[in-house]
Amino acid sequence: MPPDSDINGLKQAVEKQNVLLEENNQMLHKLRRYQTTTFWLTMIWYALLVGLPFAIYYYIIGPYVQALGFSSGEFSAGVKEIPGYRQFEYFFGLNREGE
Repeated sequence: MPPDSDINGLKQAVEKQNVLLEENNQMLHKLRRYQTTTFWLTMIWYALLVGLPFAIYYYIIGPYVQALGFSSGEFSAGVKEIPGYRQFEYFFGLNREGE
């Protein structure tokens, strides 16, 4: 009789282990799905964070700037008239008059 009880005990242990393995497999699949979703949502967030300002300028602000008649040359000339801009150029080495 002892050999039968050992076999029954082993069968129960194997069945319990199979149940635990199935639960573990389901949890791992859920974690993997969550990780993949989080990765893609993060990539979309950073793409929006970087691309949205460019899109806003190109589609919304840009046409108004062009309609007012500003050009990039006029804008650069206007920026150079800001007080302290020359010190900024010298500090960061942006002054290219000496080259």
